[in-house]
Amino acid sequence: MNLSKDNVHQIVTQIAALIHQNINFIGTDGIIIDSTDPARIGTVHGGALHIIQNNLKDLVIERNDEYEGAVNGINLPILLNNEIVGVIGITGQSQVVSNYGQIVKRMTEIMLAENYRKDQEMIYQKAHDSFLEEYIFGRLSDTMTEQSARQAELLQIDVSRFRRLAVVEIDLKGKEVEEKEQLVQIGQTVINLLHNRLQAESYQSGLKVISLLPEYTDPELLQAMADLQEVIERKYGFSLQAGISSPGCQTPRDAYIRAETALMTASRQKKSVCVYDELDPLHLLMQIPDKNEKKAFIRQLFTDDLMPDLDEWMQFLRIYIAENGSLTAVAQKLNLHKNSVQYRLRKLAETTGQDPRSYHALFLYQLALEFYDEMRLESSR
Repeated sequence: MNLSKDNVHQIVTQIAALIHQNINFIGTDGIIIDSTDPARIGTVHGGALHIIQNNLKDLVIERNDEYEGAVNGINLPILLNNEIVGVIGITGQSQVVSNYGQIVKRMTEIMLAENYRKDQEMIYQKAHDSFLEEYIFGRLSDTMTEQSARQAELLQIDVSRFRRLAVVEIDLKGKEVEEKEQLVQIGQTVINLLHNRLQAESYQSGLKVISLLPEYTDPELLQAMADLQEVIERKYGFSLQAGISSPGCQTPRDAYIRAETALMTASRQKKSVCVYDELDPLHLLMQIPDKNEKKAFIRQLFTDDLMPDLDEWMQFLRIYIAENGSLTAVAQKLNLHKNSVQYRLRKLAETTGQDPRSYHALFLYQLALEFYDEMRLESSR
């Protein structure tokens, strides 16, 4: 098992601060990963190798010449899931440091187990979020392969349960968040509450939480969103806005587009939540070919800051979408450096709040580009 050097360093530092003794952490290859004595990092510890090779419970070293690279002290194997993952060593006279041995061993194992748990949770969360994003926006949105079905089973996601989709956005309203972690915390609270209340499967993308929902009625969903809003305002002082798709969408992608449309309408009408089915037909950006609505959609997305250079931004997006987001290909087509392409992507994300490098934001830009092309074609007739 590969151990994170940062985690090992944190353990060594914390234990050394508690017992005021020199501490070494040795990997299963016998190399010292971290030590309170920097000169020993990266060197061989023969005593640790002896423990690992002979499955010893501990090893007390009385003389500095007993084992290669080892000095007097006590060394103990560290187990995680009943497997030796390293050795912890305490330098000093055996009669002094032996008193700390089992305590230090147990503390190290507890800290490693906690770090391992957090790492596993992070790995699961990334796999979970990646699957949902791919299911809603990517190649899984139209068909489920045997492999993707197996992945869903491993992640314990039953996609057959879901009939609707909600997009919930944290409404900053000009407020400043203390740090990025606060947005993550708010998003996680939203995710947890939606899961507990509606058995939703959700993930966070920037200010938005995208949630797959079972088939609840509109009143049930509206009440759940109102309760969610109340909790977030009371706990964090921020508001939420939400858009909910109608039931019966053919694909998750269709459900997302309807939920996003409902969210935009909620924003324009200054409502906290809108359901797609309850929208006035004149506000259905996806279906009504109304030129003014299309212009309003483009202006709302690109903001006044980018509208003066809209033609250039549309050309950039056209090539970016055509090249499937390849920075190298886009740079070649536009005769730019890759860093310039990245700068433009960042500027779009920072100005509009929609990062074109994410699936769901890219749908909005594609929709804007379609409206833009349709209006140019109409004006040229």
